[in-house]
Amino acid sequence: MIKRVLAFDPGETTGWFCVDYDNSFRNFRDNQYESFCGTLELWNDIPRLIQWKYLPDIIICERFGLYPGKAKALSHSALLPVEVIGVIKWAAQEQNTPVVIQPASLIKRVVLTQAEQKICGSSPHIQDACKHALAFILSKKGVDFLK
Repeated sequence: MIKRVLAFDPGETTGWFCVDYDNSFRNFRDNQYESFCGTLELWNDIPRLIQWKYLPDIIICERFGLYPGKAKALSHSALLPVEVIGVIKWAAQEQNTPVVIQPASLIKRVVLTQAEQKICGSSPHIQDACKHALAFILSKKGVDFLK
């Protein structure tokens, strides 16, 4: 059964990555299914991606955390990533699509292959979204990707 994953790296520039995968896990790293990716400014087009264009089976989103070491620098900030996450959750709820929130630290040790880098391009936002999708898919397959 093929499933569609749509992953987001939310922020002022939101990276997104959409890929289909099946239970045999032969597609993602072997590039057997088409993947799509891009960046958005803030939350523009997020509902369109979720509700009309890709209709994902599951949405993966990076968690935003206000860490003590960065709290002072974010004083008086609008905390835009939080607003983007809210739009993602709202659009997913409207579509009855589950959302999995993953910590940013989860992808720090995920290394993209050259083929994956080519698919994701040079945008760090898209690469982070791709890594979140990959981490989710690998975790579902029981693969220890943090070696």
